[in-house]
Amino acid sequence: MSLGAGIRLRVMAGLAGWRWLRVVAWSLAGLTAFVLATALVLLGLDVPVMSAGRVAVYVVSALAVAVSAGIGCLIATRLPANAIGWLLSVIGFSLAVSMFGELYALWGLAVAAGSQPAAGLAGWLSMTAMVLTFGLLLFVVLLFPDGRLPSRRWRPVLWVLIVVLVAGVAEPLHEDTVGGATGALGAAGSQATRTRWACCRGTACPGLSSW
Repeated sequence: MSLGAGIRLRVMAGLAGWRWLRVVAWSLAGLTAFVLATALVLLGLDVPVMSAGRVAVYVVSALAVAVSAGIGCLIATRLPANAIGWLLSVIGFSLAVSMFGELYALWGLAVAAGSQPAAGLAGWLSMTAMVLTFGLLLFVVLLFPDGRLPSRRWRPVLWVLIVVLVAGVAEPLHEDTVGGATGALGAAGSQATRTRWACCRGTACPGLSSW
C-alpha cells in the first residue's frame, strides 16, 4: 500500500469517527429535548401543589437545559475533541432528568398519591441527577475553554473532583435524603416525599407497591 493510500484511509477513518460522534451528539440533544418536554407536561399537572416561585424556578431550569444542551451539541458536533461540548450536553441532560424525576415523584406522591409506579425511585433519581449536574459544572470550569487542564499540576485537582462527584452521587442513597431540584417534594407536605433506599426495594413508598 502506498503512502498516499494509507493517508487517505486514515483520513476516511477519521471522518467516519467524526460522523459517528455527530450522531451521538445530536441523539443526546434529542433525548434531552424529549425528557424536558415530558417534564414540562408534568409541571402543568403539578401546578396545583406548587407555589408560583417554584414554578418560576422550573421555567428558568428549562431555559438552562435548552441553553446548555444547545451549546453543548453545537460544540460537540463542530469540535468533537473538546470535552466542554460533551460536558455541557450531559449537564443539560442530567438537569432535564432531575426536573423530570422530581415532577414525576411529586405527581405520584402528592398530586395522584399512590397511582404512579416507582414515584419514590423517581425522587431519588432527581436528587442524584442534580448532584451530577453541579459536579459536572465544576469540570467545565476546570477544563474551560479548550477541554484540557491548564497544566499537569492540575491533575490532582481533577482526581479530587472525580472523588467528590462520585461521593456526591452516592449520597442520595443514604436514608432520609429528599430528592428534587427545587425542594418541591418537601414543600408539598406529603409524608411519602422522603426517598429512601428502601424505596428502591418497594418497601417504603406507596408508588412502588405495584412496581
